[in-house]
Formats: sequence, C-alpha cells, structure tokens
Amino acid sequence: MILSTTSQLQLLLYNILAGVLTGVLFDVYRTIRGTCNNKIILFIQDILFWIFAAIVVFIFLFTTNYAYMGVQCYMYIAFGIFAYLKLFSRYFYKSINKINKAMGKIIRVTFNIFTYTIGCFFHIFFKKEKKNKKYKNNLNKK
Repeated sequence: MILSTTSQLQLLLYNILAGVLTGVLFDVYRTIRGTCNNKIILFIQDILFWIFAAIVVFIFLFTTNYAYMGVQCYMYIAFGIFAYLKLFSRYFYKSINKINKAMGKIIRVTFNIFTYTIGCFFHIFFKKEKKNKKYKNNLNKK
C-alpha cells in the first residue's frame, strides 16, 4: 500500500502518540496497583492492564489512522513509550501521587465532617429524649 508523505507523517505521529498514551496508562496503573505481595493477584492485574491498554491503543489508532499496523508502527509505538518513560514519566508519576494524596485528604476531611455532624445531631436528639423520659418519670412519681 503506497501512502503519501503527509499520510506517513500522520501515521508516525499518531503511533508515537499511541506509545505516549500507553506510557501514561502505565503510570496511572502503577499508582493504582500499589504494593501487593500476592504474585497471582499481581499477574492477573498485569494481564488485565495490558488487555485494557491494547484495547485503548487499538481504538486510538482505529480512529486516527484506520488501524493501519505495519512493522514500523510497532517500532514507533515502542519509541513513544520509551521517550515518555525517559522524559516525562518521573514528573507525571509524582504529580499523580500528589493528586492522590490531596484527594485522600479531601475525602477523609469530608467524611469526618459528615460523621461529626450526624453524631452531633444524634447526640442532641437522644439527649432531648433522655430529658423527656426524666421529666415523664418525675411526673409519674408525683
């Protein structure tokens, strides 16, 4: 299949972008995966991640260049992954971890405020119930 120069350049750029996309997905996966000591669970997680990454890359390539996959496409994708991992991965991974820590704090504080408010409401409600019972008991004694 003969492609024009602009089509070949687009193919090159889209395949490199597919590699960068795979690298970004891998960094997100690394943050989600965490530390697990069970090798079977890790193996299953890795297989599921690579299936997901392959589907995402296929959809990306299908929408951008009709999923034309020659030998050079795999080399461009590998180059995109390598370039991303060497140039940007460190910074992206650190920023994802900071965002995760911030989101964890926000969720924790929101949960604590919510439970404190509910606890105060129940405390006030049941405290009034106890006063009413004491008042009724005092009336019954008289």
